This record gives sequence, C-alpha cells and structure tokens, in this order.
Amino acid sequence: MIQGFYNAKASIRARQKNMDSIANNMANINTDYYKKEEVSFAEALYRQSMKEYPDQVRDTFQTGSSVWIEDISRNLAQGDIVETGNMADIALSGNGFLAAVDAEGQTVYSRGGRYSFELTEDGDKYLRLTSGAYLTDEDGKKIIIPGDIQKIEIDHAGMIGYGDNAVQTGLKLVQFQNPAGLDIAEAGLYQATQESGEAENQPARLVRQGFKELSNVDLAGEMSELIKNQRIFEFNTKVMQTIDEMQSMANHLRK
Repeated sequence: MIQGFYNAKASIRARQKNMDSIANNMANINTDYYKKEEVSFAEALYRQSMKEYPDQVRDTFQTGSSVWIEDISRNLAQGDIVETGNMADIALSGNGFLAAVDAEGQTVYSRGGRYSFELTEDGDKYLRLTSGAYLTDEDGKKIIIPGDIQKIEIDHAGMIGYGDNAVQTGLKLVQFQNPAGLDIAEAGLYQATQESGEAENQPARLVRQGFKELSNVDLAGEMSELIKNQRIFEFNTKVMQTIDEMQSMANHLRK
C-alpha cells in the first residue's frame, strides 16, 4: 500500500506541473508570437517481484512507479498571420527564423516582432526588436541604417530598401532540421542546440512587413486538456484517500 502512496504522489506532482503549463498557455493566448508549451509524460520504472503462494506456486508480477515528466517543449507551429498596418511589424510565414544578436552579443533567433531604431555612437541606427535583440544581415552583423532614414521597406525575401528604395542589405533568414530542439533564451527568442542542429540559410520568401503572428494557443484545446488533467489529479487524490482508509482498517484489525 505504501507503494500506492508513492505512485499517486508522483502522478499528482507531474499533473501539477502540467497544470502550470496549461495556465501559462492560457495566460498568453493574446501574446503575439507566443508558442505554447507542451508537457510529455513517460512511464516510470517498472520492476519485477516474485510471489510464492500457499500452493507452492511461484509467480512473478510487475509493479510500476507511476509517471514522470519526460520533456517540456515548445510547439513551434505557426500562429495566424494578421495585418497590422504598422510597417514596423515583421512576421514570418512558414517555417523559419530571423537571425539576431542579444545585448551580450550572443546569436539568437526570432519569429519576428516590432522593430524600432536605436541610435549608434556614430549617429546611425540599429534595427532592434521589442525583445531587445538586434536584427542581423546575411553576414551575421548588426544591420545599420543611416541616421537620416525614417522608414524602411522589407520585401518577402527580407531585402531592405530605404531612401531611393534601392536594396541596401538583407535580413538573415535561417531554418533548422529540428526546430523543436531550440532552447528558449528569453521571451520570443531561441538559441541553437545540438538537438536543433546548426542554423541553415532559408531561401524561401517568408517575410511579411506590416503583419504580426498571433499566439498559436488554441483555447478549446487548452480547456479540454485542463479538464482531463484535473480529472486525473482528482483520481490520484482519491487513490491516496482510499489507501489511507485501507491502511487504517488494517491497523484496527491488528488491535
């Protein structure tokens, strides 16, 4: 019976973590560019035991140790792309990322965002996303715009034009063999890992200026998952209660 307590406890702890993930997803349903968390479970260790019955028959049986959280990952499926009318908004249509560098100079990747101009020491301008990362060109360097430029135009291939509308430079677009393996650096930013593989050039025409990507959280799906998770949580609490009652009865029988 003691093992039953441990099994129920492990399941409750796993389901509590899943509840936190669902709550986080629902809280960010209106957060642009947000990618929902997904919790995956695995069966905990099974072990074989030998039991000898009164008729001298020996048999083996398996006992499990409930479940544990195998992984918490991001679902990088694309959210809806909607037009904002603000040319400072950038979104990507399809599988790909914008390359950027953070304040520490580390290479990071983004699905897009709203950019703003940040003055350099020479009076020129960087393109900086609201996440704090600086957009980079195809050579991995921060994109620099002349200080007198007030607006830029970005085509679907990520090429930037300003002034006389001549193409001046281009955004670095990349893709990954396994984007689910990317590590979350901070809100809306990702870093490459061994699981994701190295960044590869993305030749597709992905960029949408004046658009943004909505959260990919599905409220109906999250509500369904919430109800299922709560039912499993309640079931395990009843298991613990039943085991406690059985143990109490056994103690009274000994008396």
